[in-house]
Amino acid sequence: MLALLVPLVWHVLYCMIDAARHPRGRLPLGILMTIVLLSFGENLEIQAYMLWPGLVVLGIHLRESTADTTQPAP
Repeated sequence: MLALLVPLVWHVLYCMIDAARHPRGRLPLGILMTIVLLSFGENLEIQAYMLWPGLVVLGIHLRESTADTTQPAP
């Protein structure tokens, strides 16, 4: 349970900060809210199978946001 809780909480906090600063953080935040809400009633294995495109989008979001922070501003 801890293996799911720690990354989920970290990613929700990261997306909340990014959604407050930039519009690109809204979609990942919505996906994470859906994952959290479905985890109360759905089996996690079925949920991951149904939402795998959303999990890919979460990875793309983290890649884009880290690419923005590593590039120097002009």
